[in-house]
Amino acid sequence: MKILLIGPPGSGKGSVSELLTKNNALKHVSTGNLFRAILKEDSELARKIKEINVSGGKLVPDEITNQVAKSAIDELIENQQSFILDGYPRTINQALALEQYCDLDYIFYLDINHQELMKRLTGRWMCPKCAGIYNIHFKKPQVDGVCDNDQATLYQRADDHEDAVSIRLDEYDKLTLPLIKHYKTNPRFIKINANQPIKDVYEDINNYLKQNK
Repeated sequence: MKILLIGPPGSGKGSVSELLTKNNALKHVSTGNLFRAILKEDSELARKIKEINVSGGKLVPDEITNQVAKSAIDELIENQQSFILDGYPRTINQALALEQYCDLDYIFYLDINHQELMKRLTGRWMCPKCAGIYNIHFKKPQVDGVCDNDQATLYQRADDHEDAVSIRLDEYDKLTLPLIKHYKTNPRFIKINANQPIKDVYEDINNYLKQNK
């Protein structure tokens, strides 16, 4: 089973993916997590990504993103492992590259309004160890500023600051909205109301998967 979640930053792709992987035999493929892992390396690819100023809200070019995503997806396909894609593809070119080697079973579009997006993104905090995501508005840690899983001190990513969020949403409107139009004609495209709580978004998707196996 190959699932794609698409939607703007803050629509809940990561949180919903986490819930789906916990309750289904799925691997979570997040380009954001893949890039963060690469940035910890001392490599030419890491240096290229740093030069792009991802922390300022800019997107990594398609050529690099396709390379990183294909490496992860190829391994899962080779091992016949079901997976869920989060954050890839984001552009038409990325979608066309993916279609060359991967046939998606479900394409879930998380539809959400701008006001809710700003609230979610600017309130988001992360764990530096496990990459767990929290939000001061609706997913607070048990202890303020501390990860529930490993007690690491939470931090706010530079691209979740208000100025960077505005840039990210502008980039999304320019590059990813055409992608949604591309997928809308696909019979496997399913629109989900992402303005509701994350748990409800997850339940809508999980119920759909159960009913359409």
